[in-house]
Amino acid sequence: MRPPLSLIVFLLAIALASCGFSPVYQSGNSIGEGVRGIRLDDPKNAIEFSFLHKLQRKIPQGGDSGALLTYNLTLTEASLVDRRVEIRGAAVYSIVDTASQQVTLTGRVTSTAGYSTSTTFSGIMANEPSRDDAIDRLTESLAQAVYLQILAKLAATQP
Repeated sequence: MRPPLSLIVFLLAIALASCGFSPVYQSGNSIGEGVRGIRLDDPKNAIEFSFLHKLQRKIPQGGDSGALLTYNLTLTEASLVDRRVEIRGAAVYSIVDTASQQVTLTGRVTSTAGYSTSTTFSGIMANEPSRDDAIDRLTESLAQAVYLQILAKLAATQP
């Protein structure tokens, strides 16, 4: 006999509360307050614009904590077997205190995405919609990884 779902949820909530868990964006949470006001650097190309758009959904803009998130994206493509292409992406980021110009946090994340090419009589041709979709998925993955890594690093510095 399996325990009812409500009992499992209740026990899980008690376990989380007893370990000091609190939501990041809860009012008064210093990590949420610290992330909320980070200003994001302007994009330099279409891929960075896609990355920035996805990161803005995770890091709300509008406040000013005096911090700027700068980033550098690199993407490389590698042909795989059977008309598959893998795009490898890396995001190197820094959070800079705008008053002192000191770097307060740095990190690097990586991810991959793939797409299929089309075969024509003249050879292999890239399938642009599939490539665009792969880049979109890759920038989403990189933005999520940057966001989670920032949260983890901020949480590690809290007393």
